[in-house]
Amino acid sequence: MKQKLVKGVSSIFFAVVLGSLCGYLLYETYSKEAKYLASNNIVYLIEYKEYSNYDSMKLANLNNDYTYYKDKNTYYTVIGFSMNKDNLEKIKKIYKDINIIKCYIDNKEFIDKLKDYDLELSKETNENKIKEILNNIISTYHSNKVEILKVYN
Repeated sequence: MKQKLVKGVSSIFFAVVLGSLCGYLLYETYSKEAKYLASNNIVYLIEYKEYSNYDSMKLANLNNDYTYYKDKNTYYTVIGFSMNKDNLEKIKKIYKDINIIKCYIDNKEFIDKLKDYDLELSKETNENKIKEILNNIISTYHSNKVEILKVYN
């Protein structure tokens, strides 16, 4: 009888310890992700082209109306950012071959400016003015030294 009781209690003890460990690991894995999503700083970056190396990207894009990010030895040029899906549709009509990538940016100044630019974009119909607004977004991105913290592919 005593032996059965010890086995039962030890089984319960191990189950509680393993459950606690699994809970901790799950929390550590997803706590940052939940913070990103709860902060509502999800931004759509407008990816234009990809290049296999930095030099070919720089040579193909001599103007400064883009930024880039690197992922697994591939360089991706970014021509703008938006938080408004309707604006993304407008931009798709102009550039045709773009990818919309969801990302997380934690820079309050940039997010506030981006909201203003999104408002301008939503009112604008002229293609050149839209491109100018996208250039202003990229300039703001560079001047605020914004860091893309997470890219959702």
